[in-house]
Amino acid sequence: MNYLYLGLDDLYLPAAAAAVHLQRRFPTEEELLQLPYFRPACPAEEGRLHLAGRDMFGHKVYLTFVSEHPDLFVRSLNSLLAVFALPGDTMQVIPVLPDDPRVRTLCRLLVRLGLPAAANKLGLRLVRNHKSDLLGLAAWGKHPGG
Repeated sequence: MNYLYLGLDDLYLPAAAAAVHLQRRFPTEEELLQLPYFRPACPAEEGRLHLAGRDMFGHKVYLTFVSEHPDLFVRSLNSLLAVFALPGDTMQVIPVLPDDPRVRTLCRLLVRLGLPAAANKLGLRLVRNHKSDLLGLAAWGKHPGG
C-alpha cells in the first residue's frame, strides 16, 4: 500500500499530513520548517509525486498538489491503476484541502515579493489551524496495520 497526500495549490498541508503519518505525532513548528516540501509549490511541480518516506509498516508515503479539481486527479490516478491492472488499493489518495483557497494565493504572492519566510509563517498558521483535521486524516489510523 502506498499513501498519497494531495494538496490544493501548495504543499504545506500535504507535507504536514505526511509528517504526521510518518512520525505518528504532530510535528513541532521547527520540525515542519525543516521538511523539504514544507513550502509553497511552483506550477511546474503540479502533479509530481514527492516521496516523503516510508512509514513503520514499510508503506511509501507521497505528497503532491494540483491547482484545481483534486477529484479529477483522484479519478485519473484510479484509471491509471486499472489500465496497468494494479489493485485499487495500490495507492490510497488522501485529500488535504484548505478551507480558504485565498491562502494559497497569498503564499505565492509573498514568495514573488521575496518574502518566503512570511509565506512559511502563513503555512505554519494554516497547518496549526488544521491540526485536528491532520491528525484525523493520518492514514495510520485508517488501515489495519496502523
